[in-house]
Amino acid sequence: MFKELKEASGLLSTNNLPQLAGQDYVYNDDITKWKKFANSLRLRLAMRVSQADPSLSKTNAEEAIAAGVFTGPEQACIVPRGPGFGWGYDYQYTYYYGWGAESMSRSMENLLTGLGGQAFPNPPPGIDSTLAYTYDDPGFALPDGDENTLDPNANKFKIGVPSKVDPRGPVYYNVTSTTSGAASGIKIQGNTVDTRFRWHGCTSRTCPKRRGKTPIQRV
Repeated sequence: MFKELKEASGLLSTNNLPQLAGQDYVYNDDITKWKKFANSLRLRLAMRVSQADPSLSKTNAEEAIAAGVFTGPEQACIVPRGPGFGWGYDYQYTYYYGWGAESMSRSMENLLTGLGGQAFPNPPPGIDSTLAYTYDDPGFALPDGDENTLDPNANKFKIGVPSKVDPRGPVYYNVTSTTSGAASGIKIQGNTVDTRFRWHGCTSRTCPKRRGKTPIQRV
């Protein structure tokens, strides 16, 4: 964790492509504040291990402070609660909601695969039998999408599951099944696909719309 926080702070640069307007709800694409956030997390972690490993704690605390940490509450990493928070546009950063269904958004998929490193569990939580997954499907493009164009996976439909994932991901979101409304032989943009046994975030064109009282659908 120390290594990843140090690397994250070092790799953040104003030379990187800027976020599209409205994509960064926390710091509005202020790279300096994101670097301070990473360094402050590193400082906090250093304090947590101070009794277990004083030398490791001292080294990381001093390096984090030298690199720049929070100096006031106005710099805290807080997602603002806008008028749409809960069921509107803010909510879509984690879930995509529609008619009784809640599905993983593409942004959340990117987080859980970007923080990955563990093999996708087979079988995943809640499924008894081992499945013949398709791993790391490149997908095909969906036209007329509205996702962030800086995302290399924007507006793509993919089957199967990622090979590597944050181990919390499959606990947060289920693999699709017939129970959640998935099926084989589905036509999408002229392509015949099997929407079962998928674990991918929704695009605006592929999120489920289900009516009535249904259990939460995690796709």
